Amino acid sequence: MVERWRFIETPPLDGAFNMALDESLMSLVVLPVLRCYRWFPPALSLGYFQETVSVDMESYRAQGYTIVRRPTGGGAICHKDELTFAVVTPVSHQIARSTVTAYQTIHGIIIAALEKVGVKAFVRGDSAEDPPERFLCFERTISCDIVCEGRKLVGSAQRRTKRGFLQHGSIPLEMNPLVPASGFVNLTAPRKVTYEDLKEAIFLAFTEKMGIIFEASQPTDDELALAKKLIAEKYANTEWTYRR
Repeated sequence: MVERWRFIETPPLDGAFNMALDESLMSLVVLPVLRCYRWFPPALSLGYFQETVSVDMESYRAQGYTIVRRPTGGGAICHKDELTFAVVTPVSHQIARSTVTAYQTIHGIIIAALEKVGVKAFVRGDSAEDPPERFLCFERTISCDIVCEGRKLVGSAQRRTKRGFLQHGSIPLEMNPLVPASGFVNLTAPRKVTYEDLKEAIFLAFTEKMGIIFEASQPTDDELALAKKLIAEKYANTEWTYRR
C-alpha cells in the first residue's frame, strides 16, 4: 500500500525552535512526517537525561553555540554544517513498533541515501568494543550506529509518547573542530556534498525503500502554536535546560 507522508523543510532555525517543533510535530501527528532542517546559530543539544553540572558550558558558548536540551536521549551533539532529519509517525505505525525496528528501518534508509552521494556507510553491529559513556554523542559508537571508516557518521535518538514517535538524527557534512573524532560526509565523498544534495538523496531513499508519496507541507498553525508554547516553557527556559 502506498503511504502518504508530509515533507517539511524549514529554514535554519535556532536550537529552541528546532527542538520545540520536533516535539510539536510528534505531539500532534496524524500523517507521518519527514522533516529536514539546519541550525542557526550553531547549537549544542543536550540529551534529555544528560547532566550538565560538571561540563564547562561557557566554552561552547564562547565558540558561538547556544545550548538546548533535546526531547530525546543520548549524548550531546554540536550542530553545525550538517543536515538534521526528523521522522515523526503515529505510535501505531510499523516503524514505531520497537526501538530496534525503528533504528533498523530508518538507518537502512539513511545508509541508502549516503550511498547515493558516494559515501559507503554501514551499521556498526555487535562488537566486543563497548566504550564508556561520553558527553558528546559522536565520541562513542554502539551497535545500531551508522559508521564510516571507523567514525560515527550519524547521531540519532528517539522518543515515544502515547500518540507519537520521533527519531531525529544529525549528519555532519564537514569536520567540526570541537569533535575531531567524528565522521562527516565530505571526509569520504567523491565530490563535495551539499545540504541540498543530501536532502534530495534522503528524500529519494525514503521514496524508494518505503514506497512513500510525499506531499510538500509546512507546520500548521496548531503545530506552530504548540511549538511556541514549548519554547517558552522548556526549550528557551534555562531552568529547564540546566535542570540536571
